[in-house]
Amino acid sequence: MTTERRVLMAAGGTGGHVIPAALIANELKLIDNNFTFLFLGVGRDIEKTILGPLGYPTKTITLSGLKNRGLAKAPKAIFQAFLGLIKSVDIIRKYRPGVCLATGGYLCGPVGLASLMAGVPLIIHEQNSRPGIANRYLGKIASLIMLGFPQARDFFPSNKVIVTGNPVGVQIAALKDIRRDYSQKPMTVLVLGGSQGARVLNNALPEALASLKKEGLDFKVIHQSGQSDLEKVKKAYQEGQVEARVGPFFHDMACLYKQSHLAVARAGALTVSELTCVKLPAILVPFAAAADDHQRINAESVVKEGGAKILSESEIESGKVASLLRELISSPEKLASMELASQSAAQSAASALRAMAELIDKFMKGGGKIVPQA
Repeated sequence: MTTERRVLMAAGGTGGHVIPAALIANELKLIDNNFTFLFLGVGRDIEKTILGPLGYPTKTITLSGLKNRGLAKAPKAIFQAFLGLIKSVDIIRKYRPGVCLATGGYLCGPVGLASLMAGVPLIIHEQNSRPGIANRYLGKIASLIMLGFPQARDFFPSNKVIVTGNPVGVQIAALKDIRRDYSQKPMTVLVLGGSQGARVLNNALPEALASLKKEGLDFKVIHQSGQSDLEKVKKAYQEGQVEARVGPFFHDMACLYKQSHLAVARAGALTVSELTCVKLPAILVPFAAAADDHQRINAESVVKEGGAKILSESEIESGKVASLLRELISSPEKLASMELASQSAAQSAASALRAMAELIDKFMKGGGKIVPQA
C-alpha cells in the first residue's frame, strides 16, 4: 500500500511565482510518484495558462497586495487577507499536506500563517536577491528557506537558509553548454517582458529595432508582449518592416533561447536565472516599481560577471537602447565574450531544480532535520 506525500503549493499572481512551483512539483514526481499537489493561487489567467496543461488541482483565494495600495484601498486588502487566512486554514485542514511550499508574492502571507496555525511545516523559496515583505516575515516561522541568490542571506535566520539557486526547466538546463554562432545572419533578438509583458519594452523596442533595420542591420525578433499590448506591438513591427514573431506568452522557451543571440528582458529572478543558465547575452531592464528595487539587484549579479548590460526604464524611453543594441548586434566578438562570462553561473543554474527537489524530499522524510549551509 502506497501513501500520498501531499504538498500544498502557495504560488500565484505572476509567472515568476507559479513557474518555479510547477517545476518543483514536476521534479518531485520524478523522485517519487507518490507526491501529490494542491496549488493555491489568486485567480489570475497566468495561473491557468501554466498549471492547466499540467493537470494539477488548484484553488483560488481572493487577495490583493498591501504594498502601495493607498489608504482608501488598504482596508479592503486587509479584510481580504483576513478572509484568505481563514480559507487557507480550512483548505490545509481538509487537504492535510505534509508540507507547505511558498514561492513568493502576497498570497504566501496568509497561507504561510495558516500553515503555522495548522501545524504544517513551511518551506519558502525566495527567488530574488532582495526578499519581498511576505517572505521576510515568513522567514521567522518557516522551517526551511531556499534562496535563489546568496545576497538574500542577510534577510533570514542563518540556521534555516540553504542557497539552492532558482529552478529552470530540464529542457532549458540542457542548454548550459550551448555555443552560439554570432556571425550567423540574421541574428535573433529575443524581447521578454515577463509573463504579463512590459509596456516600456512594448513601446520602445519596435521603434528602436525598426531604426536599426533601416540602417541595414540584419536581424529578426521574437517578442513576448503580454496580452494587453499584443496587437499594438504586432502592428508596430509590421509598420517598421521588421520580421517579428509576437506572442502574449511563450511555452517553448528552451527552443527560443536556443535560436536567440541577444535578449532584451526584465530582470525578474526566473528570467535572470534562465538567461544565465543558457548563457544568452542580455540587456536587462529592471522594473522600476519592483518592491525594494529587487530587479535591479538581480540584474547587477549578472552584469558583475560580464554576462549582461543594464539599462533603466528612463534610458529605454530616451532611446538609449537603440545605441546599445547597435553596438552588440554589430559586435559578434562582444556577444561571444558575454556568453563565456556566464559559463560558471550556467552550471550552477542548471543543477538548481534537482537540488531543490531532493532537499524537499529529504526534509519530508527526515521531519525537517536538515542542517543548513554554514
